[in-house]
Amino acid sequence: MKLGYSQADLSRSSKVKQGTLSKYENDRVESPKAPILMRIAAALETTPEYLMHGTGSESIHDATGTIKELLNEAQKKSPEAIAMLLAAAKALPDK
Repeated sequence: MKLGYSQADLSRSSKVKQGTLSKYENDRVESPKAPILMRIAAALETTPEYLMHGTGSESIHDATGTIKELLNEAQKKSPEAIAMLLAAAKALPDK
């Protein structure tokens, strides 16, 4: 995940305020809201799991087609819909 983005670049591409990105980067916010996390992950071409925990696929290009499709579709949804999607995913049984 070495895209060389500055905070200003990431702010523009993710549509997340630069001040908010700074708070996340400096650990001043423990849990980003799902819609914001999804936008940041998509802009960085990574997965939310990798952003939050450093696990899973580093690059969205390494993720399965289903995950890519899910991230792309989630970007189009309302924050409420994304929160519902995330809750549903967490409720699914593990492999």
